[in-house]
Amino acid sequence: MRNETDSYCVVNEADGVHYGGVEEVAITGNVLQLRFNDEAVEELELPSNLVPLSIGPNIDAEVLRAGLRRVFSYGNPQRVPVMNL
Repeated sequence: MRNETDSYCVVNEADGVHYGGVEEVAITGNVLQLRFNDEAVEELELPSNLVPLSIGPNIDAEVLRAGLRRVFSYGNPQRVPVMNL
């Protein structure tokens, strides 16, 4: 039986932890966008449900995509986000 921690986790700068919580992960150009559910926004004290992150020019996009797929597909299948990679 799966439990609440049987998934990827997100950690904020204040060491707040939330398991699951990402509804969508997408790469558009040089921006990685993470869209969080309301529970994760509250628990992680995020300013918005959409968090854009710049992708540096030295980052291998294919390695990044493969890593994101591996991390976000770990654990509870009900917590796997939509991936537009």
